[in-house]
Amino acid sequence: MSQVPTLAAAPLKSDVMPHQDFSRFRSAAHEPRLGRRILVFGQTVHVLERGAGLPVLLLHGCGSLAQEILGPMPAVRGVHWIAPDRPGYGFSAPLAGCESSSDQALWAAALLDALELDRVHVVAHSIAAGLALELTMRAPRRVSGLILLAPFCRPTPHRWMLGLRLAVAPVVGRLVRERIVPLLSQTIGRRRLTTLVGDADLPPWLAELPLRHAARPEALQTAAAELRRFNDGMRALEGRPLISVPTLAIIGERDPTAQPCWHLPWLRARLTTLDVLSIPSSGHAPHHVAPGTVAAAILARLDERKPSGSPVAARVLETLIGFALVGFRNISSRNPSGALSHRSGGLDSWPRMARPPTRNGGPRKKLGFSRSKRSQSPIPDGELSGSSSASSVRCEG
Repeated sequence: MSQVPTLAAAPLKSDVMPHQDFSRFRSAAHEPRLGRRILVFGQTVHVLERGAGLPVLLLHGCGSLAQEILGPMPAVRGVHWIAPDRPGYGFSAPLAGCESSSDQALWAAALLDALELDRVHVVAHSIAAGLALELTMRAPRRVSGLILLAPFCRPTPHRWMLGLRLAVAPVVGRLVRERIVPLLSQTIGRRRLTTLVGDADLPPWLAELPLRHAARPEALQTAAAELRRFNDGMRALEGRPLISVPTLAIIGERDPTAQPCWHLPWLRARLTTLDVLSIPSSGHAPHHVAPGTVAAAILARLDERKPSGSPVAARVLETLIGFALVGFRNISSRNPSGALSHRSGGLDSWPRMARPPTRNGGPRKKLGFSRSKRSQSPIPDGELSGSSSASSVRCEG
């Protein structure tokens, strides 16, 4: 069934995860959602689910939670959303020394075995795009389609990230991550969430996100290890055969973290087919800023892989209407130009992730996006437009 060698992966019967005590969260203002517990590689994995039908695996970004990426996904008849806390995050046990994209791909394949799933669609946000690409390359018959949200995939020089460096430093690290970070997590996290959505209202699933839970000491250590090993893992993909699985990249033109002009050309070179949906009003989290648009795009891709008579296509318009009825102003603009004003940052960038270098390798300077006349960017006009619905984006600077 799988092309990826896996270790033992069996369901965990117990209602209590062996490495976690849930009682301390039950009186918290923002409680973490509790889901299924299964064993993968002998370690507990916490999985949130919604709906039943065609399976869709949701992979959150660095330093985030299953609860965050599942939040904007609508309950749709015929679709089964599956969102695990990746190893070391949320209620999932860490896999020490296995934070590279190749190790994560082995874990993901074993997770599918434990869930008894042969094939899934994969939706991955930010740095989880590397995991999704590795899984698809190693086991293409297990992935029906790829949807990458603000993909951070190209090897990129690391930023200084002082906060994260202090949290994992040999001497003071334990004090920082166990004593200082918990005190500041609510304040810093709330500020990052507000920055994430810009001028739009904070959607309820982000307002209820358990920020202290997301900033657990194990999560900080996992995030640091994942970032350290990321570039090597992505470089290893560069000499391999192209991925033939149909892929959709949903990007935010104002994304300061995974800048499209840096990551999309690299991504296109790894794939035989890449469609791009560009959301002008969005930054690094299009699924939170334009949840209806993103959900409809995902459902449309799922419907392409289903037999005729599928109910998914009929639900696309219903999904958009549903988001409008509950009053999310993320989809509509707040100004006549039709674009939301967004600042930099986001869930997946605390601490902020790497920034692309300039073309000449010199000091980095601020990059921006423009629809103006042709700049001196090495990317030709239309290079980033994978479909008629995508907007052309160029990088200036």
